[in-house]
Amino acid sequence: MAKRELHLLVTMDCERIRAESYRNDGTASWEMSERAITGLADMLAKEGLKGTFLPTPATAARQARLFEDVARAGFEVGMQFHCDSFRRGEYKQVLGAYDYGTQKEILTAAKADWQEALSIPLVTYRSGYLSANDHTFPILAQLGVKQTSISKPGRYLPDIAARWYGAVPYAHRASATCRLEAGDLDIVEVPVSSYPAERFAVKDHFDAKDPRPDNNYAPEVYRAIVHGCLWEMEILDPMVKTFVVLTHNTLDYTSDAEPRRKLMLDMLRHIKSKEEDGWRILPATLASVREALLS
Repeated sequence: MAKRELHLLVTMDCERIRAESYRNDGTASWEMSERAITGLADMLAKEGLKGTFLPTPATAARQARLFEDVARAGFEVGMQFHCDSFRRGEYKQVLGAYDYGTQKEILTAAKADWQEALSIPLVTYRSGYLSANDHTFPILAQLGVKQTSISKPGRYLPDIAARWYGAVPYAHRASATCRLEAGDLDIVEVPVSSYPAERFAVKDHFDAKDPRPDNNYAPEVYRAIVHGCLWEMEILDPMVKTFVVLTHNTLDYTSDAEPRRKLMLDMLRHIKSKEEDGWRILPATLASVREALLS
């Protein structure tokens, strides 16, 4: 059996403002975005944890200095991408709806914009809505991306091309032919954690609960997700065990009045308390999980 080591990842998708997205989603303002990012970074630093911040190209350009500060503080910075808030909205569909040629054109342009904004190589990536198809991982590998968090086992939402029914639920090298399987691409995929009991359904659309505070579940729901994921990993015994929390730059993590801030903090402390049960909790990033898996 692999060691009872849990790599704990806290990831934030840093969206463009709603006014600049044709689907009218995203964060309320650039000021809210900054409070969310700085608040979460401060929280993680105080808890002795790491974090991965994933700005879209437009967010990276607008708040470049902020992400430079985040990177200097030791956090990971990668790209999150939404077609609906890219440039002037030329691409109206979600990423996973596009064929190989168009998707490669889109991601190549997005990489160029993102790198121009931040002047660092793009090696960490997530798709908005967790939208992808079988072309996505091979294209990202060609573009030099090394670690991703695109999948969420238990999400099957065809309208946003997020079809993850039956996907591998733990860190693995991505496949060149099937997004659901492990393979031999030079990309390590680290799935967003989801509640194992809700991963399989006979419905046309379903989405298992995941530990994002944004959903404002009751505290016991988050504890159940943690318990279920740890139980599953003890049974499946993957080489690298991960718990991936996803949140957004839509929440004011600087404010004690934000109830979802407390949910995040309580969940993280609950996970850290698992050390009393024999787990070793390792603060992690997508890059550090890649290193652990390949070593």
